[in-house]
Amino acid sequence: MNREIIEQFAAAINQQDLVKLIELMAEDFSFVDTYGGIENKGGNEARMAGIF
Repeated sequence: MNREIIEQFAAAINQQDLVKLIELMAEDFSFVDTYGGIENKGGNEARMAGIF
């Protein structure tokens, strides 16, 4: 893994910078929640917008 990308991703979350966060996600990004639900990049963008 690329440490720089990981640090940028964490900083984007901490700064609630949705634009940067989405920019850092790969096109095939998948988020797996605690219950096993899976969302793609677009679905995760909507989720994070609701959280921020």
